[in-house]
Amino acid sequence: MKYIKIVMALAGMFFYSMPLYAQQDSFTLAVSIVEDYGAEQDDLLAHLAQNTKEGEKDYVKNIISISKKEKEDTVAKLKNMRWVEGSADRLSKRIFNIVNAYTNKHIEALKELSNKLKSENKKELDGIIERAVFARNSSIAKLKDTQKQEKVLRGQIPAKEKEKPVPVIDTPAVEEPAKSKGIWER
Repeated sequence: MKYIKIVMALAGMFFYSMPLYAQQDSFTLAVSIVEDYGAEQDDLLAHLAQNTKEGEKDYVKNIISISKKEKEDTVAKLKNMRWVEGSADRLSKRIFNIVNAYTNKHIEALKELSNKLKSENKKELDGIIERAVFARNSSIAKLKDTQKQEKVLRGQIPAKEKEKPVPVIDTPAVEEPAKSKGIWER
């Protein structure tokens, strides 16, 4: 029992000492970005909804419900995309485009909400928009770095050599295949 704990501790130190790109790929990073970004923005908007008047609460609650649906759709799209795409570069671009489109769409919705709200809540909403832009920029930069590291790692994998095809014409082991036609000359 004592040895199992020691082995588990060593294994844990090994996994935590590995570089980030070895622990997390762009799929899991993209999913976590979308989930964390959406949850943070929904929390900030829920706090804003508590401080708004009754007539304006509907606008904020509508943005929250749309945001939750878009987050679920984006996460599902990312999780299912792993099995659809073939080329690694094309897949990386699609992952980046999906995350970028999700965050941009959310920021645009916040800007539209800012136009609908009155001046009392605009300061708080402007702070939420600034936080959303900062979170988007930092998460996109992190995703780009991870994808660059994945590309370097993919470049280090040796190319798989194609096997020589088996000739259709039967040749004996003593004859060279290029000089004779095998069974057709016998």
